Formats: sequence, C-alpha cells, structure tokens
Amino acid sequence: MNSKSFIILLITFTTIIKSNAQERMGLGMALEGNGKDTLLSSMVFKKGPMAKAGLLSTDLLQAVNGKSLLNMSIDNVLKTIHNEPPNNVKVDFLRNGKPMSYVVNKVPEISYDRECTNGNCMDGSGTITFRDGQYYYVGLCKDNKILGPGKIFVNEKLYYEGEFVNEDFQGKGKRFYSDGVLYEGNFFEGQIYGKGTLKVSDKEVYTGMFKKGYPNGFGTYLKDGITYTGFFNDWDLYFGKYTKNNITYSGYFKDYKLLGYAKLEYNSGEYYEGEINNELPNGKGFICKDGKDEVYGDFENGNLKNYIGGKSISGFVYYPFDRERKELLKIYNIPHNFFRELNFILEELGIQNTWHKPIWKKS
Repeated sequence: MNSKSFIILLITFTTIIKSNAQERMGLGMALEGNGKDTLLSSMVFKKGPMAKAGLLSTDLLQAVNGKSLLNMSIDNVLKTIHNEPPNNVKVDFLRNGKPMSYVVNKVPEISYDRECTNGNCMDGSGTITFRDGQYYYVGLCKDNKILGPGKIFVNEKLYYEGEFVNEDFQGKGKRFYSDGVLYEGNFFEGQIYGKGTLKVSDKEVYTGMFKKGYPNGFGTYLKDGITYTGFFNDWDLYFGKYTKNNITYSGYFKDYKLLGYAKLEYNSGEYYEGEINNELPNGKGFICKDGKDEVYGDFENGNLKNYIGGKSISGFVYYPFDRERKELLKIYNIPHNFFRELNFILEELGIQNTWHKPIWKKS
C-alpha cells in the first residue's frame, strides 16, 4: 500500500456517527463518485426516506430540486442537499440510463442511522448498530449515543478501539486495517492528531507527530532498513538525517532524497559538507579527515578533483572557509549554521514531541 494514499483513509469515518445527527436532517443515502460526471447512491438506508420511496444503491444522482449535481465534489453535493428545505425535495436520477425522480421529505438522521441492538444504550454498556448493520459500536453509551471507551466494528471487523468525545475518535486509540496496518496514538475530533505510531509493516513504521491524519512535525520513519529522523511535512521528510552504510547524511529532503547540498559524517570521524549527487560528494565542498584541517575543492563522484585550498580548524574557528561556505549555502537557501545546529534542533524537537490540543483555528 502506498503510504501517502493510506494516510488519507485515516480521516474519513466518524462523520457517520457524530452526535449532531440528532439535529441533522437527511434523505438516508450515502454517495460516492463513479469517476465520471455522475454520483452513485452507494448505500440506501432501509429506514430512510429514499429507501421508502424506492431508490436503489445503483441509481445515479443527477439533480436535487432542479439544481444539477454533476461535476461537483461529494462534499458540495452534500452541502447542496443539506441546504434544501426539509419538505418536498425532488431528487432526479438515472436508472439503467432512464431518467426518474422522487419527491421526499427529510427526516432526522438519527431516526434511520442507528439502533440499540444489545445491552443498555441509554446509560451503560451496550451495542449501537449504524447504517443498517454495516457498522456497530460496543462500549459505554449514554442516551443511545457513543460515550466511550469502546470499539467500532465495520463489516464484523475491528476498526477502532479507544476513547471518544462527542462520538468522535478523541484521546488515545487504535485504528485497525484489514491488511494488518495499525495506527496507535492520539486522535482529535475524529482525526489522527498529535503523537502516535503508524505501523504499515515490520519494515515500515513511522513514530512521531501527526496533523489532520498526516505525519507532520518531528518524527522517525523506518523504511527499507533506513531510519529517517527529522521534521516531516505531510508525510515527506523536510529536513533531518539518516544513516546508511556507516555514513550519516544530513540536510533538506524531497521525496526522501537529499536536495543538492548535504553533510556526510563517517564513522572514522571524517566529514564532508557541500554539493552532492546520488549520496556522493559532487561539486564544490569541504572535507575534513583528521579533525584539524579542512580542504575546499571541487569533487566528482566522491573524489576530490580540484584542490582549491586548505585551512586549519582551531580555537573558535569552526568554519575556516566561512565566506565560501556562506555563498554555497545561499544558493540552496540553507541557513548558515544549519548543519552545526541540526543535532540540537532534532533534540529540541524530540523533547517537545508531546501531544497537545491544536490551538489554530479551523479552516
């Protein structure tokens, strides 16, 4: 499974069980795009208005009250239906290519989306079944709503286990996938948010901060035997380091590849800082083999091809080729002291790697 596409699946579930279904009015159907210019009513709930009118799950929606639903995102379709008045809603659709329509009245979603099927769902432990039995919850309940902690099952398989707030996944929890993928950590308002661990397989594990379902912030990512440590932005490593074949590579990244300029540190104590290509010194750079003297020159495929100069590293002179280094770093938009401070930056990010309630405004 592709990691980026996998993460998207983490944030799309809890809208079916939110407690505001008590006030929300609906027609009793779930929608999905069919890749063309129409929408498929992929699920029609037995107790809902559209099922009673006769809508089938294979019907293709076209319009509501004369307003076209074609070439529109599912979110906008739902908003359009939601904004229509509650009574005498005309829904146009295609059935086997033939235009048809029904006129129905909206009803509260909670009247058709859930049912207490076992135990005490009013104030105790019980089972609440959603969407005609496709989903169900087992755990503490209050007023026929999810209180938590508890478990969500989808098609008889464990989907989520953990804490809830307002029927949203919130607090500590686990999200299970049919192919063995597991997320364990924090949730906020139904989304993966904060500190957690996403285990795709034994060879692919991310541990760190998440934002709206994506790795975002400080973390470590094990992939193909290499552990990346640094700051992630929507799953991609932004800056950080990794170790491979006894060499530690540090710098800025895109698609887990170093961008043009990096620092290479060897187990022997030797280091190289400068332009690279395919993880090898390539271009202008600086190399130090004995911890005392730094050589500046042109490199090609890992080898020094043109010696420009050498200076001693002594006293307070950390960067003997300060002017030349600044000019190179400027080309790659890298702060002057970036590599000197990188370990400190990562250490600080690690110390701050704790879950917190987001303080930014909702979009």
